[in-house]
Amino acid sequence: PTGADENAGTTDREPMATAAKATSTLKAGDTLYLMPGVYAEPLIITGVGTEAQPIRIRAHGKETVTLPSAHVTGSWVELEGVTVAGGKESGIVVTGQNNTLRSCVIRDHARAGIELSGAVTASVLSCTIVRNGTGISLEKGTRGTVVRDCILAANTTRALAFADDSRQGYLGSNNNYWGDGLDKARIESERRSVAGDPRFTSAAKNDFRLVWDSPASHLGPFGRPAGAFPAATRKPDIEDVSVNGISATAASVTWRTPRDDSTGIVNWRGKGDKTWRKTAGSPQGTVHGFGLKGLLPSTDYLVQVRADGRRGGWALSEIVSFK
Repeated sequence: PTGADENAGTTDREPMATAAKATSTLKAGDTLYLMPGVYAEPLIITGVGTEAQPIRIRAHGKETVTLPSAHVTGSWVELEGVTVAGGKESGIVVTGQNNTLRSCVIRDHARAGIELSGAVTASVLSCTIVRNGTGISLEKGTRGTVVRDCILAANTTRALAFADDSRQGYLGSNNNYWGDGLDKARIESERRSVAGDPRFTSAAKNDFRLVWDSPASHLGPFGRPAGAFPAATRKPDIEDVSVNGISATAASVTWRTPRDDSTGIVNWRGKGDKTWRKTAGSPQGTVHGFGLKGLLPSTDYLVQVRADGRRGGWALSEIVSFK
C-alpha cells in the first residue's frame, strides 16, 4: 500500500503505490507481487495472458495482503495468496476465460465470496471461502468450472449456487463443505469431498489454519490439506521407552508410537558427559528398537528417544537411566 506510481516497480524497494497503476501495464508472462498490507482500492485485472505465459498476481513473500474486492476480466490470469475481505457485494468477480484463483482467503462478503459471471474454464484451487452470503456463485453463461481442494464453510445461504446452464463441465473434488444449504447428494458425487466442520484454529480471529485432526487436513492430493493454509502438526506420542538386554558393553532401547507412524533416533550419553551421541534412524512404524554398542561396564547412562511423525511433528521422550 506504500510506494509511488512514478516508481518502476521492478523491485520491492521501489514499489508502485496503487494496484491500478501496477495492473495497467501487465502483459502475458508478467508476475505482479503485492506487498503486504491492507489495500483500500479493489484489484482490477484486465490483462490477457496465454496458456504458456499467464499473468500472475501473488502476495509477496507469502505475507498477508488484504483487498476489499477483486475483478478479473482478462484471460489466463492467476491470482494467488491474497485475502479478499468484508465487501458489501461479491468478493472476487471473474468474467474472463481460463483464469485461476489459488490459495486465497475470501471471507465476509454480503453476496458471493466468488462470483463467476459468464466465466469459461475458471479454476478455484486450495481456497478458503468463509462467512459470505454464498460461497461460490456460478452465474449464467459460466461453464467448465473446476473447484478443487477448497474449504467452503459458514456461508449464509449455501456453499455453491448454480444458474441453470452453469453446471456444464463443472468438476469438484477434494473439498470440505460446512454450513447451511449443503447439497449432500452433489457433495457425495464429488471425488473425496466431505461435509463437516473444518475445525479452524480460531475462525473468530480469522485464523483459518487447520487443527491437526481437521477433516480437511489431509484431504488434498498426496495428503496435502484443503484450503489456503497448512494443517497444524501433531506431536507423536512416545510410550513404553525401556532399556533391555543390558550387558557390560551393549543394551537395546525399545519404544512405541501407537497413534502415529514415525521414524526415530536414540540420544544417549554417560551420566557425567555433556555431549549426547545418537544412533542412526529407525525405520518408519509404530514399534521401534535400537541397539547401543560400545558401552563401558559399571557406568550410568541416560537415553532419550526422538520420534518424527510421518505427517510432521516431532517429540522427545522422558530421559531414562540405566546401568
